[in-house]
Amino acid sequence: MVAGGIGGANTTFIQTAPSGSCMRTSLANAAIVVVLALFGGALFAMTLEDYGLAGVLFLSASIVIYYRENRLVPD
Repeated sequence: MVAGGIGGANTTFIQTAPSGSCMRTSLANAAIVVVLALFGGALFAMTLEDYGLAGVLFLSASIVIYYRENRLVPD
């Protein structure tokens, strides 16, 4: 007998309730948009050869990523 159903395909799906509030998830998603904007701005600054601004934007993006992963994403 094949484990997992016919032809070996596992057809069992487990749905769990989302942890965290909707507001927290919205803020986490908004942080992604901010990070993308910061990366885009940094890349644009690099094309203009403004490396100081690009560095500050990349640093800001990394701080937003750190904040998102430690504070906004539910465990």
